[in-house]
Amino acid sequence: MARRRDIAVRDRPFRVRVESVEDLETVSAMLQDAIVPVAETAWRPREGRFAMMAQRFRWEDGAARPWRRVHCAFLVERVRAARASGLDPADRGRMLELLSIGHGDGRLDLAFAGGATLRLSIGALSCSADDIGEPWPVPARPEHPEPESADARP
Repeated sequence: MARRRDIAVRDRPFRVRVESVEDLETVSAMLQDAIVPVAETAWRPREGRFAMMAQRFRWEDGAARPWRRVHCAFLVERVRAARASGLDPADRGRMLELLSIGHGDGRLDLAFAGGATLRLSIGALSCSADDIGEPWPVPARPEHPEPESADARP
């Protein structure tokens, strides 16, 4: 019986309205390793919104196979300005890999592999993440190299 309950929880869509830094940390962890096509990002200055559609790896599935990804919409409200570093927003064919979403001093920083960053100046922390559609199987789980120990000798 517990197994059925575990499966039911795993198969629920991820939906979070960010109301605190702790909520943002959860969203950042759930979106870690998401694939984000630059073409699926949009900054709407008149509306004060930034949106992106990510292909989120479903970390909540644990070691269960098949590994899966799902589309996840990430929306940030009350955005005053957006600045890209290490990427050209006009390069609509580029794919980014999200590492983390950080918060501090009236900003959100979306850090991507390879040193690319999107910095959003915000009036207040107001964002959400919502899975959309059905997950699909993927052949591999994202891997992270182990950090080198300070005791490691060359």
